[in-house]
Amino acid sequence: MIGISTRTYPYRLDSKSKEPLELFIKLTNGITKKMLSIDLVLDEDLSFDKVKPINTDYKRLGEFEPNQSKEIKFFIYPAIGSNPGLKSIKIRVGEHSRDYNYVDNKTEQKININMI
Repeated sequence: MIGISTRTYPYRLDSKSKEPLELFIKLTNGITKKMLSIDLVLDEDLSFDKVKPINTDYKRLGEFEPNQSKEIKFFIYPAIGSNPGLKSIKIRVGEHSRDYNYVDNKTEQKININMI
């Protein structure tokens, strides 16, 4: 089983600002060695890019030893013309044993971002 913990800086995202919100995701492996991948799906009012709307990101993270932890940082920008409110981000972590084509187990977590 994979442990997922998140934190953001700053706490809120300003919809009128060009400054990003930094999303830190810490993944902690269980008791067996496995390869991990992470897939993020953003709300339509959020983007991974300042200019164009990019709502998904997928990364192959490589092999994780038992009880190994790794922190990954993503920059989240407000999409052009977005309105304030509560926005969601879906985090999916896939566990792979041999290669990335087959998912042995999947852990999902949904977090909310407050946009002002």
